[in-house]
Amino acid sequence: MEHVHPHRWRRSEATRFLQNNIGNVATLMKMLGHQDAAMSLHYLRISDDQLAKAVREHSNVDSLRMRCNK
Repeated sequence: MEHVHPHRWRRSEATRFLQNNIGNVATLMKMLGHQDAAMSLHYLRISDDQLAKAVREHSNVDSLRMRCNK
């Protein structure tokens, strides 16, 4: 088990916490004991596919296009 490290666990759990909508960055920051959100964000690992999915699901671009085409 040479690849098991506390920081890897923290990174995995921080990413899972936000990806599964368990909480927000402010809550994560407190859980990790950070005073700076940038440090909490350092633990996150978001893939390009995950980013693209988030943009598709939460972007207002499609609704703006539909309004402009009316």
